[in-house]
Amino acid sequence: MVERDASRRARAAGGRVPARVGRGVGGPRRPRTRQSRRQRRAAGAGCVQARAGRRHRAPSRALARRAPRHAGWAHDRGRASGAAAAAGEGAGGVRIATLANASAVHARRWVEHFRARGHTVGLWSLEPGPPDLPHSRLPRAPLPGWLRYPLALPALARALAGFAPDLVDAHFVPNYGLLGALSGRRPLAVTAWGSDLLTVGPRDALRRSRARFVIARADAVLVDAENLGAAARALGAATERLHVIPWGVDRARFRPGPSREPGLLVSARMHERLYDLPTLIAGVRPALERLPHARLVIAGDGSMRPGLERLARAKLPAGRFEFVGRLEPGALAELLGRAEIYLSASLSDSTSVSLLEAMASCAVPVVSDIEGNREWVGEGEGARLFPPGDSAALARALEHALDDSAWREAARGRNLRVIAERGDWSANLGRIEALFARLAAESEGGRPHGHAPSRSSRGGRG
Repeated sequence: MVERDASRRARAAGGRVPARVGRGVGGPRRPRTRQSRRQRRAAGAGCVQARAGRRHRAPSRALARRAPRHAGWAHDRGRASGAAAAAGEGAGGVRIATLANASAVHARRWVEHFRARGHTVGLWSLEPGPPDLPHSRLPRAPLPGWLRYPLALPALARALAGFAPDLVDAHFVPNYGLLGALSGRRPLAVTAWGSDLLTVGPRDALRRSRARFVIARADAVLVDAENLGAAARALGAATERLHVIPWGVDRARFRPGPSREPGLLVSARMHERLYDLPTLIAGVRPALERLPHARLVIAGDGSMRPGLERLARAKLPAGRFEFVGRLEPGALAELLGRAEIYLSASLSDSTSVSLLEAMASCAVPVVSDIEGNREWVGEGEGARLFPPGDSAALARALEHALDDSAWREAARGRNLRVIAERGDWSANLGRIEALFARLAAESEGGRPHGHAPSRSSRGGRG
């Protein structure tokens, strides 16, 4: 793309077009002077091809040839660099190009943290984000699933040429991770979110191969739980590049409220199949029928919401449940701060941020007995657990939790200590910030593209 742009400019000026930019084809190779990243950035877009490297050029050319066929989504390609490049301009720090779903609340938390810390963060997304979050849209091809992500590569390449990041920060391995890996930019940090690796089945060969492709090209693979780290290792993540750091919770926001509402049961998971809300609805029915003061509040949203609302109307006592939709962080913190019980029937999780938020708010968890949850709570140790998909077992676990006030108080104290020790957002994101600074510094010092960091700052679960 850069070569073609240079050729067009030269022809328009009446000049002669070189056979190949930067390679000296047809003559001896010209000597090059090693430059730092900031020197290259100051030199402008003319050195983008040298920075990107051979692996960047090949996929860009192949995808660029295909891009004109998708005229329906080409109109916004020119906007891919403006807002993101201008957002979060810090006086120093690391220039971070974040590739993530801008509509996801966790992506917003991440970007706003690094911007508040003085780093310059550009956010690029195929999905539209909230209007008050500075980000830039990448073209979204009218194709199903993951196929639309690599087709956004030409627009992303142009945007990154102008932004000149110190580091590419890609979230969710099979889509934005793939886009980051195809960009050829280094260093590349890829963050797994849980379901992107944990739900890769033995028959899902294509998704598994995409994950392997991305992980092999990442300078750092970030996961928030040991079970997610094991999944990453099974897909080829080297130990020295794997960093197990839970994101944690904002303890200034999520904390016990001034009063607790007896019998208030809260669910805060998305309304998708993975979170198995039908089991949750069936499991809370006995408690609502037995305790006249108990009520269920279901926060969150998703594709299954209409069906779940119909199911709740059919199964639960009238007037004892409420769907409140997706809540802003402050409203969710207020709800959890007065809840007695937090409920989750998830079939799979790494570290569930909503579980940590409940623990920090002293809402006692009654959650599915899955590996990601067991890294934070155990049966009788801060929570009551039940086998995934078993609504009768959920009902029994909920009954035990509601009927034992002394145990609930002990669980709350225990959970507050756990969050303070290893679930603090500021402390854990500080470790990720230090990792990003180190990766950027190693690249600034002239580390060849494709060379692994010499040592890892990998720690435990935080």
